Amino acid sequence: MAQQNAQRNPDDSKPSVVLIDGQTSLWDAAWTFLPGDEVAEILDIIHVSEYLWDAGELLYTNKQQIRAWVKTALGDILHGHVSKVIKRIKRQGARLRGDQRKRLGSIQTYLLNNNHRMNYDVYLAAGFPIATGVIEGACRHLVKDRMERSGMRWTVRGAQALLQLRSVTLSALWEPFMAFYVDQELTHLYGKQAANDDNAGLAMAA
Repeated sequence: MAQQNAQRNPDDSKPSVVLIDGQTSLWDAAWTFLPGDEVAEILDIIHVSEYLWDAGELLYTNKQQIRAWVKTALGDILHGHVSKVIKRIKRQGARLRGDQRKRLGSIQTYLLNNNHRMNYDVYLAAGFPIATGVIEGACRHLVKDRMERSGMRWTVRGAQALLQLRSVTLSALWEPFMAFYVDQELTHLYGKQAANDDNAGLAMAA
């Protein structure tokens, strides 16, 4: 992760975005390998919405009321009013008892602990992603669909080599990649003059 970040942003001129759910071990790993003040930690908004649905179902039994409550809460959070939603949950949850109150308290704690990762109005204004769906879809299409076929076994080195070629192919960059590869090989074998000669490839083939 740190290596990829260094390649894409070698001079730290752009902010790094860490977009994951609320699992503590993942945030710890991000801090270990991507430290710095220019790292934006973003809590997946889909994960947040799941907690809001759980809260709504604890506070109401009518489906329309639940849907309206979640819609309002999610809208407030997207506009940067996380504290407002947390206070609302605390106030409305005061009438609950036993296990329901405990479960709602856990949701409140989750939102409190991740409050600093939920500035979605700021993230959207900066053009940052706030959900991992696109990333997860890419992982499935790029990695899982190719690497987890029946009977396949991979070394890290072999898997990395294949995935690099697959990413080039899926990005429709095969022709530019091959041109770059040929240019690099000619430079390595015959020096810069051969690599810059448009007829070098034809001469070698002859």
